[in-house]
Amino acid sequence: MLFRSAMSKTATSSEELNFGKYHVDAIAVSHDDRVVIAASSLTTNVWDGVLQVVRWPGADSASGVEVQASFATATGNAAVAWLTDDSLAAGGDDGTVSIWTLPPAGHTALGGVQVPPVKLSAHAGAVTCVGLSGGVDGTRLASASLDGTARLWDASAGKSEAVRSLEHVSDQSWCATHVHALLWSEEHCLATAASDGVLRWWDTRAARPLAGQCSAETGDRKSVV
Repeated sequence: MLFRSAMSKTATSSEELNFGKYHVDAIAVSHDDRVVIAASSLTTNVWDGVLQVVRWPGADSASGVEVQASFATATGNAAVAWLTDDSLAAGGDDGTVSIWTLPPAGHTALGGVQVPPVKLSAHAGAVTCVGLSGGVDGTRLASASLDGTARLWDASAGKSEAVRSLEHVSDQSWCATHVHALLWSEEHCLATAASDGVLRWWDTRAARPLAGQCSAETGDRKSVV
């Protein structure tokens, strides 16, 4: 177990997870209240990363946090998202999106044989965010990167090639367009935020998607809600 748990029974009960040398990069909550946590640590120029799936105890439960799965990674993961009840996607600092399948109930990947993830490799820079259209029942996965693109993937097909690339090009030639955030607003409508201070809306049904744009007054955009 990577974390140290400390339960505080107060009027507002809470439980803290301490990952020690690891810093937490991203979290995502499933529809049944499980949490996947991406954490990583840099030791002697080598990344030591982990994805851990936990379930918090109920308000009336005396038990602690249950670790349901744990996967070792060779890179940090700045983004995670649930795909189905038993699979998740993680965006890596090496530019890949990894699709992990959870072990059967009652088993974890801790200390055992770890099934390699499906690797989606198209980005030329670190992946900053991932998101699934339509929630857990969606099939279209989007990822965004510091390479200035958002990529669309068919999550149900498990193919390693991107379905489409959405290129972010700034009006200012000197300005980088690192894509920091994305959000599906509808099944076919994707919003992205980039370091050129522009929020873009994409219609992914178009043969060549064009972005509607909204500029920030100053600075870059790093989140959309």
